[in-house]
Amino acid sequence: MSGWEVPHHDAPAEARAATLIRMLSRIVTVQRRLAEPVPQANEIGALVDADVEGDDMHLELTLAFARKEADVGGDEMRLERLRGFFDRLQQRLLARLQALDTRAGELIRPNVQGYLQHPRSTIHFLRPLARRTRHRGRRLFVWLFDGMRYDTWTEVIRPLLVQSFAIEEEMALLAPLPTYTQLARKALFAGGYPGTVWKGFGGRFTPDEQILAARNFGLTSEREMKQETVFIDHADTDTGREKAAPVKCEAE
Repeated sequence: MSGWEVPHHDAPAEARAATLIRMLSRIVTVQRRLAEPVPQANEIGALVDADVEGDDMHLELTLAFARKEADVGGDEMRLERLRGFFDRLQQRLLARLQALDTRAGELIRPNVQGYLQHPRSTIHFLRPLARRTRHRGRRLFVWLFDGMRYDTWTEVIRPLLVQSFAIEEEMALLAPLPTYTQLARKALFAGGYPGTVWKGFGGRFTPDEQILAARNFGLTSEREMKQETVFIDHADTDTGREKAAPVKCEAE
């Protein structure tokens, strides 16, 4: 996100000119995408791929950068005209994103159950990965960043991760519906929805994410769960750091 910093309006002309060229480049990027037809895929997974590959997910951020870069102009009258231009461009952008959302709804509505059980749903993601890792005698670390936009992943989180890790594979998946946190996150850990697999080791309903994850990973008892898993919620808190400390030491 270093691009968010722009020179002051009284900075050297070269720096301001370079910033304005970047602004124009971003405007062209947005306008070119808006001139293209909205993807009309006939399958929800294909629509998601088209969104990602076509860069629709980044249009709002690209336009926000351009708005910020316009500040180097310094002339209030010109800035006011630019703001009107950006407002109109944003309305077109939002209309495109709304059309994409509408298309997604059209694909989901006729077969909601088909969407909920789609092969690319996040509910199918952890189980095979965890069992394959366990079979090979390796450890699996799952980091869940909740409520993050796709462009936040690509522009903030991923650049930080690649400083220390290699990203070997990346895929956009489908979230459970409805996508509010308490359902979507638990369904991911559990590998299913409340009426099916949200059960503890004794067979009774539970919303406990550690238990749901442990059962999804193939563990069969609370004792095995405590031996095989470390589950940390809100890792930015003091409690989370204390729980993570033994894991860090052991990994080193």
